[in-house]
Amino acid sequence: MRFELPPASQPWRLRHQPFGAQLMSAVWAGKGLDHELLFASGRLPGPQAPFRGGVPVIFPQFSELGPLPKHGLVRTALWREVALHAKGTGFSYQLEMDQTLDERWPHTARLELTGQLERHALEIMLAVENVGRSAFDWTGGLHPYFSTLDCLAATLIGLEGSGLSDRYDTRVSRERLTPLSWTGDTFERLYAEAPPLTLNAGGHPVRLSCSGFDQWMIWNPGRELSRTISDLGPEDWRQFVCIEPVIITRPSRLAPGEIFRGRLRIELLVS
Repeated sequence: MRFELPPASQPWRLRHQPFGAQLMSAVWAGKGLDHELLFASGRLPGPQAPFRGGVPVIFPQFSELGPLPKHGLVRTALWREVALHAKGTGFSYQLEMDQTLDERWPHTARLELTGQLERHALEIMLAVENVGRSAFDWTGGLHPYFSTLDCLAATLIGLEGSGLSDRYDTRVSRERLTPLSWTGDTFERLYAEAPPLTLNAGGHPVRLSCSGFDQWMIWNPGRELSRTISDLGPEDWRQFVCIEPVIITRPSRLAPGEIFRGRLRIELLVS
């Protein structure tokens, strides 16, 4: 695992690893206050299992929506770290994937995950290039676990009135006209679009925006479901919400030579 010390002018501290190209921690230390953006479970995963928290990458299948393992193949792959020209400005990983990863996905793709730092912002970019001879469809995206002091006191602004699909209540098809909040019940909603959002979760508000990805998935296991998740502690569900820029309803189709580029911008609103 890499722990990256920033130059004196850079207030960010990042921790990331080549296993899954996973960003584990992103701390902003400006104005004398350490602000950790990402939740990380204190419980270790099982052998060859992805770590619970940070920012996992999902490709080429979201969740159980297909024949592959849940959330695809790259969360448990060993990516290659690429050196950046300016040390301390971010991170970059690449993965060459073909059917040797899983024979159920007989295609060839080159993935690159890059994190780029600004004074008050972190941008994470995922590029997917079809380097094979056949077209393929894929779903997936990024799965950030955003840290909250207590999700029961957090709010998310920007999805008011949006169309949605609720996994646990099919009667719900549109969000209320008030900021989104959580109650302790299991929450999983896929929104039809991906407008800019503002997360108020304690500390500095965080503005989230994306391009390339065309939907938000919002998830929190809540009190009951978290008891069945072995790598979460009893109250860990209160310490995060997952706000995921994804492609699900409208799969991305890449012909040979085509490249998809998706971006998540995480901006601290610092006064």
